[in-house]
Amino acid sequence: MPLGMNEAARCCCVCRRNLSFAGDTITAEGMAAIGERHASALGSEARGTPRLVHAPWRRFADYPDRVISLINLTSLAGLERAMGRALDRLRFRANLHLSSAAPWAE
Repeated sequence: MPLGMNEAARCCCVCRRNLSFAGDTITAEGMAAIGERHASALGSEARGTPRLVHAPWRRFADYPDRVISLINLTSLAGLERAMGRALDRLRFRANLHLSSAAPWAE
């Protein structure tokens, strides 16, 4: 799912197959709309409506730059095969899980 964040324009853009949308990342209405569109894209996999929150004074990472952690589930499957055991994908604390990329493409 290609994701773009333009902080200066206060805009988050998401494109996935037949779903494409952009939303304001600062206003309550814009953040709610982004959450609703994500819930719609997730369909029955959604467990409620995701919430986008704005906290400019706070970073939720150990790294000083603003980053998004991506985990390719096909790479995780390759790692599981190499290790000979299952791994819980939640232990990697990703912001986004991808499953359409080739292993190690991330």
